[in-house]
Amino acid sequence: MMMNTFEGLVWFILPCSLVIVNDTFAYIFGVSFGKHKLIELSPKKTWEGFLGGCFSTLVASLIVIFIS
Repeated sequence: MMMNTFEGLVWFILPCSLVIVNDTFAYIFGVSFGKHKLIELSPKKTWEGFLGGCFSTLVASLIVIFIS
C-alpha cells in the first residue's frame, strides 16, 4: 500500500516542478530578452518569455526522462 502511495506521489510532484521551472525561466527570459508584448491583458508578458519558458520546460522534462 505504501509503495503505491509513493509511486503516485511522483505524478503529483513532477507536474508541479515543471510548472515551477516554466514560470521561473519564462520570467528570466522575459526580463533578459523581452521586447515583444504577448497580450494586452497582461502587459509584462512577452513572446521571448513564453518561448523561453516552453523551451526550458521541454529540456527539464527530457532531463527527468533520461535520468529515470
